[in-house]
Amino acid sequence: MKTRSWRNFGILVAGSLILLAFQSRPAMGQLNVVTTTPTYLSLAKELGAEHVQVKSLMKGGRNVHNILPTPSKMLAMRNADLFIHSGLDLELWVTQLLRGCRNRRIQPGQPANVNAARGIKLKQVPMQISRSKGDLHIYGNPHYQLDPINVILIARTIRDALKKVDAANATDYDRHYKKWERKMKKKLVEWLKKMRPYKGMKIVGYHNVLPYFADRFGLKVIGYVEPKPGITPTASHTVELVNKMRKEGCHVMLVNTWANQATARGVSQRAGATIIAFPEWVGGVKGTGDCIAFFDYQVNSLVKAFGGKAGAKK
Repeated sequence: MKTRSWRNFGILVAGSLILLAFQSRPAMGQLNVVTTTPTYLSLAKELGAEHVQVKSLMKGGRNVHNILPTPSKMLAMRNADLFIHSGLDLELWVTQLLRGCRNRRIQPGQPANVNAARGIKLKQVPMQISRSKGDLHIYGNPHYQLDPINVILIARTIRDALKKVDAANATDYDRHYKKWERKMKKKLVEWLKKMRPYKGMKIVGYHNVLPYFADRFGLKVIGYVEPKPGITPTASHTVELVNKMRKEGCHVMLVNTWANQATARGVSQRAGATIIAFPEWVGGVKGTGDCIAFFDYQVNSLVKAFGGKAGAKK
């Protein structure tokens, strides 16, 4: 009786595992796309539409530097037909995942391994490497996804990759891209028009993610709560930052969703500044479920925070 019970239990477990395996597979003919971030997930869904099933390895409000390479992530990558990541040295956890997933299709150098940084002109490329600079990125600032024009370039890279691994549906990928690009470029004109009156306005960030965003919209970053990227702020640094904000008339702080909010509030209160929750990825705050909604939120939040004050005069 015991032998039969254990045999039945084993059959039940095996059947459940098989069922789970089938449930995790995409529908017949769909590509299984895995992305590191929800921004790339959003783009892959827009461009792949009915031809893809997409999963992101992280949520939009998380700190991309601190994601753990868990077995569940390796499992997600094992059956991926396409893997989209930021490249550079932003997602160091990806290296371990690629080794552990044993999926030859998505290894570096393969067409199914999509480096979103391709063709992006990087900012803040260091002249020399030193740990005294904090968590320094050796290739340059990797937060290029915060410039909407760079997002258009990323979308082209993803479209081209989809066409390579699924040539049979290349016409659909081109069509979906053109439709999305028209919407994105129309919105870009709107965003630039909204931000034009505030050109030259001074802002402060928490972590050094702002160069691409600030340059696109003509804002001036005068400092960060972190004295160096990834370094916990000291009391003396925050005092210096508050004094600088008061002196230069800076009244807006863009604070990462994962940042130490108590520290950020302390600085903002002493400086008399408005805090804007500043997600780095789609979905980082409510209502930012795609790239257009994401930049709508960023731009509208800034316009509201500036409160109609004119930007710096030339």
